[in-house]
Amino acid sequence: MTLEDTGWGRLLFALLSQRFTGRAELDQDGTRRSIVFDGGFAIWTDYDVPNTGLSEILASAGMLADDEAAALRQHAPDDSLDAFARAVADGTVDAETAAMAMRDQCEQRLIATAGRRGELALRDEIDLPSDALDHLEPARTLRVINFGVRNHCSPDRAERALEHLEDVDLEISHAYGKYGERFGFDSGEKGTLQLLGDRASFKLDDLLQISGLDAVRGVQLLYTLWSCNMLVEAGSESDVSAQDVSGGHSESSLVQELVVAKIETGAPAYEVLALAQDATLDEIDTAMDELAAKVAGEVAGASLEELRTRAYVQREMAARTIARKALADRRWSRAVSALRDVQALRNDELPVALDLAWAVWNDEERRGDAQMRALDEAITACGEQDDDVLARAMFYRGHVRKHQGRAKEALAAFDRAAELDPRLLDAQREARALSGSAQTSGKQSKASRGGGKAPSKAQPKPIAGVKSKYWTGAWPYIWVFAGIMLAVMVGAQVLLRLDREF
Repeated sequence: MTLEDTGWGRLLFALLSQRFTGRAELDQDGTRRSIVFDGGFAIWTDYDVPNTGLSEILASAGMLADDEAAALRQHAPDDSLDAFARAVADGTVDAETAAMAMRDQCEQRLIATAGRRGELALRDEIDLPSDALDHLEPARTLRVINFGVRNHCSPDRAERALEHLEDVDLEISHAYGKYGERFGFDSGEKGTLQLLGDRASFKLDDLLQISGLDAVRGVQLLYTLWSCNMLVEAGSESDVSAQDVSGGHSESSLVQELVVAKIETGAPAYEVLALAQDATLDEIDTAMDELAAKVAGEVAGASLEELRTRAYVQREMAARTIARKALADRRWSRAVSALRDVQALRNDELPVALDLAWAVWNDEERRGDAQMRALDEAITACGEQDDDVLARAMFYRGHVRKHQGRAKEALAAFDRAAELDPRLLDAQREARALSGSAQTSGKQSKASRGGGKAPSKAQPKPIAGVKSKYWTGAWPYIWVFAGIMLAVMVGAQVLLRLDREF
């Protein structure tokens, strides 16, 4: 096949959709070059592009010093796979950093092939060492297509590819809503596509009426979407189950291939599901249900179960962190949401049930009797827990008893919490406040028993003169004896002086 006939972007997308594993071979100045694909994703190419060696990429990212980059180039001047192995083996960078640099290298070189025309051969064999294959990261195909078209596709070529759609009512496919962020469009381009997407249909010429984007880039933008089967005839998706009229793969096929391939390469679950980092269990389940409706087959089903498990693990870790901070900041609703997700995943953890009951009671502004009883039961259930958990339970009990007006029990609970965990300063403050309140109320009750008026304190009798303790007891005798001794010493000195003079 030839790149001229197929179209570079559509070829990459077709290989992605078909989960092609093998290599594409093309000529570069008389040298045969290869692009290696695994599960539809490009993972490595030896296409020669200046300044895309592994050492250059790591140095430009600030991961290598100049001397380290020079040493790496000296030991592996040609083969980037050798450079990868050398960098990891020497400990110059960790394997993950090196793999990400290799992905950047593959993407930059792949984008450069967008301007190529000529013969292209597809082979089934990968011909890469298995240990290298295990560590290479897949290139981001949609991003590569976007930047390849932007940098190397002329407006004339894009217009020729789209001329059969000039008089057709068009729309942006549903798949763009799911995968649009992966193209790397800038804000102006996203805004343009949003305006087009809000219309029931549009024609190619309508793009010229939208401000903020020049006609050249606009045509490239639509050509990019068309290359990825995301620019379709209006109404075609609902009539033919989202099948692209240009003969490409359906949205269902694309979703299935992308999901399975990403899961197999170990992509983060939230990235596969296009979820925010604080997504809840409900949001995870909704996204999983949407995916399940679009994929089929035993392999895809097993991949979805693995994806769900990984998403749940990610949510549990995030929810624990969110809950801990929300409790400290007294953001009760946020704490309740996070703790409910943790409890749904770990329903046997008493500390989680304790904190959840506390957050729910506070979120109800401590007005719900049922919530207060639930908190009391959770506190009682923590009787056999470690000191940290038990201290927290006693602290919560102190607040419950204080709310009930049972001050003595509240004070005892706060004291116990402070004893179990001296770092629990809030418990110490509450205990001091209750102790001061109890002393004040005790004095008031004594006053009330004395006829409603507190007895006046007896005024001290005036003292004529204040005597020091050094003038009482044995001290007067001591002072007399000291005076006599001093007089004797003075007399002795006088006699000695007289005797010396005469």
